[in-house]
Amino acid sequence: MISEGWEKVTWENGDWSMKKENTQVNSSCFKNPESCYTIATLKYSRGEGCCDMETVGNRLLHLSKKNRKDFFAVYKLAEEMINHENRDKDEY
Repeated sequence: MISEGWEKVTWENGDWSMKKENTQVNSSCFKNPESCYTIATLKYSRGEGCCDMETVGNRLLHLSKKNRKDFFAVYKLAEEMINHENRDKDEY
């Protein structure tokens, strides 16, 4: 993450997070096994004005039907927020 421009922020209590632009990932995401499983990443395409989703191998296909439904519900919300945030910047 650091090689991709993320900054490590250390808090007074010793906890830390990784921060880049408007995104911050708390260190607990790296400690809990249930949250260390990336299914896909979203990247905003400035030229196309939309998000591109890159899946990690075939992990998406290994989700149960319910988990896949939940994944796409979260994906839809995240895509809307990312597009909204970046379209404002595209106007400048």
